[in-house]
Amino acid sequence: DTRSPHVRIDAFLDRNTVIFYLDTSGDALFKRGYRRARVEAPLRENLAAGLLRLAGWMPDEPLLDPMCGGGTISLEAAMMTRRIAPGIGRRFAVEAFTMHDAQQWRTLHAAAQAACVETPVAIHASDHDPHAIRIAGELFRTAGVADDIRLSQADILDVRPPAPSGVMLINPPYGVRLSRPDELDGFYPKLGDHLKRHFAGWRVYVFTGDLRVPKLIGLAPSKRIPLFNGPIECRLYEFQIVAGSMRKHARAGRSNGDSRRVS
Repeated sequence: DTRSPHVRIDAFLDRNTVIFYLDTSGDALFKRGYRRARVEAPLRENLAAGLLRLAGWMPDEPLLDPMCGGGTISLEAAMMTRRIAPGIGRRFAVEAFTMHDAQQWRTLHAAAQAACVETPVAIHASDHDPHAIRIAGELFRTAGVADDIRLSQADILDVRPPAPSGVMLINPPYGVRLSRPDELDGFYPKLGDHLKRHFAGWRVYVFTGDLRVPKLIGLAPSKRIPLFNGPIECRLYEFQIVAGSMRKHARAGRSNGDSRRVS
């Protein structure tokens, strides 16, 4: 079976040597085993988990994912909160090996399941696309975290903060596979105004391949982290939203001897 073999063997050749590897994983490790349906241009699960780590999000903080698409970011956050081991819902190629110790594997699997916790979470996900909401809802139910995520259909410019402070993480389209650059030119200034008007006290993270975002959104990023989404060079921008105008807070910072940039 060359499409889905029980055991896959990879060969790497140079001028004088061939090295054979047994693939112990099977499907790529970013696949958690829960996703049945897909939205266009979905975010990979391991990248979503990495973005949450880089954002410094902690499970006791409110998390808002207002452009959730297929729900990957919110799912990874719920799994982190519940301590659900990545990949616990899938099979691995090593399970077909004759040297595989099935009893030990079952013991390890049971221990990982026992490590899961029931804990209150404050994860909010939304999207304007009803098709994406249906797929995200199905994903959350399959993964067993549907009760942990407050899912709704809404345009990001209509979303209000669910708490006085928290973390917003968004992965908007950036004109490579979805949307057109001219559409984004009009969207980001509106998003910046919306954030300044309603989300003071929040840390906002935008993961995008459109490097014009800081200029278009009208906010100064406090962090710019280079990342790749497959072959696409991207940035994770951090914006710390403060109340009032940037000029007012910059003056206050200077009068207190604080020379840090306020954004």
